[in-house]
Amino acid sequence: MAADAVTRWRLAGQATVPLGDGSRGGLTRGAYRACAQALGVQETYLPCGLVDAESGQRSLTCGSSYQTSDGMVEALEAWWTAWETRAQVAMARRQITMDNGPESRGRRTPLLQRLRECGAALGQPRHLLDDPPSHRKYTPLARCWGSLALPWHGTKLVDVETMLAWAKRRTWRGMHPSVALSRNVDQKGVTLSKRAMRMIAARLERHPE
Repeated sequence: MAADAVTRWRLAGQATVPLGDGSRGGLTRGAYRACAQALGVQETYLPCGLVDAESGQRSLTCGSSYQTSDGMVEALEAWWTAWETRAQVAMARRQITMDNGPESRGRRTPLLQRLRECGAALGQPRHLLDDPPSHRKYTPLARCWGSLALPWHGTKLVDVETMLAWAKRRTWRGMHPSVALSRNVDQKGVTLSKRAMRMIAARLERHPE
């Protein structure tokens, strides 16, 4: 990879995964019967996925907390620290495409704060892009994670170990994803004051369009 090459990542939260004796639609493979989705649910997890647009390598962080900006940036940081130093240096220019979810909009104050802190720690700038409004089935990221979500339909995810094992065995472009579990508890409804945002806005360069 050339030192001036642009590395493009796509980051988005995935649909909630319920654990317990239920399954999506109440159907299961084999002789193991499941309850309807609303029954038998013991706990829920919210996966956050990141995929390299060029190579197709994926990273999936399953959190037991809410889907927040903090959780998304934590997934991004986990993906980054997994790379060797030589590979990190080669990624001098990075573009991160986000979906249009409420926790990942380009005006979301907690997201901008966490990304600024993350970029300052790495000492490298990042380009943050937003997908235009469209149906999820037309985005490459949605099709990529569909290879994981479809097998979960009809699977009894009775515990965390089963959920992670199913996630690890699904392939995309012939590669298995990197799967991690996060127990961090993130708070919803966090906002920044206008004074704090002025300091963050001073570090941002927005495209005029």
